[in-house]
Amino acid sequence: MAFFIKKWLNKSDFSHLWKNGSPTSFTSLVCFGVLAGACEIIIPVILFYSTFSPCDGDSEDRLFILFILTLILYIIATRELNKKLFDCVEDRIAHIRLRLIEHIRNTDLYSFEKIGQEKIYTVLTSDVRSVSELSNLIAISGRAIIRVITALIYLAFLSPTVFFLAVLAGCVAGGFYVHSQILVRQVMEQVREQEKKLFEAFRDMFDGFKELKLNSKKDNDFFHNCLRHRSSRFQELKLLAHQHTINSYTVSYGSWKALLVAIVMIFPLWGLFSGDMLLIFVGLVLLLPMAALIENVPRFVLAGFSVQRLYQMQKILANLDAEQQDPVSEIEEPLVFEKLRYENIAFMYEENGRTAFSVGPLTISVHAGDIVFITGGNGSGKSTLLKLMAGLYHSSSGTICLNNQKIKITSYRHLFSAVFADFHLSDRLYGMTHIDKEKAEELLMLVQLDEKVKFTGMAFSTLDLSSGQRKRLALVIAVLEDRPVYLFDEWAADQDPDFRQYFYETLLPEFKSRGKTVIAVTHDDHYFHVADQVLKIDYGQMTDENH
Repeated sequence: MAFFIKKWLNKSDFSHLWKNGSPTSFTSLVCFGVLAGACEIIIPVILFYSTFSPCDGDSEDRLFILFILTLILYIIATRELNKKLFDCVEDRIAHIRLRLIEHIRNTDLYSFEKIGQEKIYTVLTSDVRSVSELSNLIAISGRAIIRVITALIYLAFLSPTVFFLAVLAGCVAGGFYVHSQILVRQVMEQVREQEKKLFEAFRDMFDGFKELKLNSKKDNDFFHNCLRHRSSRFQELKLLAHQHTINSYTVSYGSWKALLVAIVMIFPLWGLFSGDMLLIFVGLVLLLPMAALIENVPRFVLAGFSVQRLYQMQKILANLDAEQQDPVSEIEEPLVFEKLRYENIAFMYEENGRTAFSVGPLTISVHAGDIVFITGGNGSGKSTLLKLMAGLYHSSSGTICLNNQKIKITSYRHLFSAVFADFHLSDRLYGMTHIDKEKAEELLMLVQLDEKVKFTGMAFSTLDLSSGQRKRLALVIAVLEDRPVYLFDEWAADQDPDFRQYFYETLLPEFKSRGKTVIAVTHDDHYFHVADQVLKIDYGQMTDENH
């Protein structure tokens, strides 16, 4: 039986979940499930025989002993089934989650941005949570299926003719149910897409709350033509899916009740059942969890969607360009930085198979201790160039050399600490085994945060700061990493005029005096005199105004 169940699972939505599981653990799951389901049928049969069939003292004793043994087996089998099933499902989910995370870690930045953070986040959270509910569903439904199969076997023993008619009726009802579930599946895919659009509208409302408050016309237009429309469409699809579910449930459960009526009222007239057999079988049928079994199917469908999405995401990530392992010499940390040479580097943004925007080819040289400013209009490619220089975007042409030597891109990235425009602060400092507390406190004083933030252990006392103060804290972390090159993307944009001047005329020269190199994207032309190089970018190309 375990072989046939596994064969069926391999063709279902859950095939990926069980594909690499242990055959021994799977067989034990099936065995405990069969044992628990069979015991659930045997116990009421014993009770019915004991109640309605004449028995002598010895027979009653044997039935009592059989009842106790069956009950003990049922308790043990149910406990082991639930435990092993939960362990098995959670183990597979943990394996899938970690494998997804590993793929994400090995994905280059551009591919990650193309997929979208929200899509990956949804898979790792809501889809994983949906799949984690499978253990309880499988335990309940598995035992219910075993009980139904056992009851049918018992029915075949009592009356082969009635068994044949019951199976025939079940096939007809099952066919209708499968057809209805196909419709449900199609609609539920639309429900998920519409739910995604509705959540996007919620995000627009939250992010644009101030703008909507300032413009009642925009607010009303957004509410009626976006929020209300998407909410209504989502409701329509949910109702349609529910209607298909109700139809399938009504026909399936109605067919089951019709079969029960036929067994009780019609089959005895044809001489297919005796009175005693009828009483026992009707009692047995009434104890079958058909309603629960039918109601659980839509939940299985949703869990199946989640399993498919998990593996679709894994497949997408696995097929993307992973981190390049160039066949060139690898330089171990700490890297000695004297000169960086970017020769004809370029990058292209693609959209629908076409180049939407490109940067380069560009040739740039940066020496240790240089302060390099990158400037240009909005959308000119400044931030893209910064990511390209840091090795976060792979150059489509040219070469990058450190001290006139090619190195692996992953080693090359160890040169840089960065504060990007969309920087992130973690609740603790990762990747740094030891931090000098005095140095951290000195840096906090240097950026004028010493009265608000304290360094404790491997974390700062608070991240609840203004956007400008958070950027200063990000700068402190970048300096604590103590790498040769600092990258800043519009760092001074959120600072007040006094601290902006302090950044350009005090902090940057201080970094230079320590032998650090600074590459910064900036619009502050009043401070260009601080830089050793100013690279002006226009539509992805350097202009002749560079100096």
